[in-house]
Amino acid sequence: MTSKQFRVKKAKPPPFPYEKKKYNLVRSLFDKTFKRFDENTKLIVIEGPIAAGKNKLAKIIADEFEMKYVPDVTLDDYYINPYGYDMRNLDYKLPLKTQSFDEKKFCLDPFHINVCRFQVMKYMLRFSSYWDSLNHILNTGQGVVTVRSPFSDINFMNAMKECKYISPQARIFYLEIVRHTIMFLYRPHLIIYLDVPVNDTIQNIKKRNIPHEVNSKALTSEFHHQMALQYRNFYIPEASLQSKMLIYNWVDEGEPEVVIEDIQQINFDEKLKYDDLLLSDWKVEEDEIDLDRVRYSTKKEQTMSIFGTICCYDAPEMFVDYNDYEVYEQVWKSANEFTLDFTHFSVIKFLFNFAYKI
Repeated sequence: MTSKQFRVKKAKPPPFPYEKKKYNLVRSLFDKTFKRFDENTKLIVIEGPIAAGKNKLAKIIADEFEMKYVPDVTLDDYYINPYGYDMRNLDYKLPLKTQSFDEKKFCLDPFHINVCRFQVMKYMLRFSSYWDSLNHILNTGQGVVTVRSPFSDINFMNAMKECKYISPQARIFYLEIVRHTIMFLYRPHLIIYLDVPVNDTIQNIKKRNIPHEVNSKALTSEFHHQMALQYRNFYIPEASLQSKMLIYNWVDEGEPEVVIEDIQQINFDEKLKYDDLLLSDWKVEEDEIDLDRVRYSTKKEQTMSIFGTICCYDAPEMFVDYNDYEVYEQVWKSANEFTLDFTHFSVIKFLFNFAYKI
């Protein structure tokens, strides 16, 4: 990869307007994906504990390599509609299980019955955002730097389970969702993990001074410890088999200049050995990546409909009484008449409906 200071831009087709047009099979015969790629056509994911400075570093890297910056998802991405209306204002009309549950509520009440549903929604939102990032890369050739990914979301679920915030049965249901969906996503080219000791993470949260984090009953020393264990013992060893990995001691936010230099030294073009998984998602033939581009451009809703085929019978917290669901649907449809246009975010609406129908 080359920083903007030394980058020599090659002649290539302009970005395909994927937000207005679908890249379909017919277009794939004439518009070839690799023609837009260059040395900075990469997907980089920044990982690390809460309040480590991931977004700040992601913005620096994106600017330095002229890439697109994509922040981590929040439940605001769902609850606040395109017109700025916050659907959480309707909670007083809804039964308990159909009420909103976001990051603030999790921090203040980690044993709430909706905690598992909250983390399932986080995974679905991350899946959707990551899919969009892949679609952007394949249609424009511009790289993406994002914070967290669907691949690391399981660290939160496992830490919640160890802290007894969710039941083992709910975790099994979550794992079934991941197992049936994660296979559709390319792994990132590079993962950057910012390592911060638990005590320093707690201090960083205090410095950030977001009230529901500072006063959180969820973000305990045990939860941070479990998150660190999940990353070090499971996520990093597995992810490094398929993606390049850089790990930094990020106490006091480290040195971004060092990270920039290290990224430029990585050889992303090394040849694969037999049965080598490293970067194998991206080292494909031209026709294959064109077909994947068609999939990312046209098959998002169809792929995410898989969520609706996964049933849960052993985790009662994931069930909603049919009458309660009818109340929820009526309230949201009523709001839709005045404030919402569901066509703008039909995929997320479908996920929310699915979560409450099971």
